[in-house]
Amino acid sequence: DRLSASGGIAAEALERTLKRDPDLDHIDEIKSIAVSRRLWNADVGMYGIDAERALISELGIETVKVMFRLGPGADMSELRESLIVALSAGKPAVLSTTRHYFFVQGYSDGKFFVGHTGEIMSNFGGKAQMTLEAIAGAGGEIHGLLIPQDAAR
Repeated sequence: DRLSASGGIAAEALERTLKRDPDLDHIDEIKSIAVSRRLWNADVGMYGIDAERALISELGIETVKVMFRLGPGADMSELRESLIVALSAGKPAVLSTTRHYFFVQGYSDGKFFVGHTGEIMSNFGGKAQMTLEAIAGAGGEIHGLLIPQDAAR
């Protein structure tokens, strides 16, 4: 269940960061929204990046979807640049992969800070700070990014 919950966890992390409220905790409410809107179930997790985007929208955060189809070994330069530009503008992002949603909130020394959303993937090599290549190795094919339209909320 911890892996299938990654979409809700990433959505809450985005909301927590944008609202500058580190104590925000309503994952049960987010799960209820996802279930009632048929965006998530425990066996599958989120039903793709569009479902994740819809869930985040239900939290009052509009995002821009940037699609990528990048597996391990792919050229990650365009994705890396997109993430660095977003982070430099104060906009964290949700990165969608085949197995998992990573909340990306920082970049340093060639690695992205994905915190607990990376650590929970430790069975697949996940860590708090990961390169995009390591994220693809842990999460599978990268599907895309969800970047907030307005970071100031």
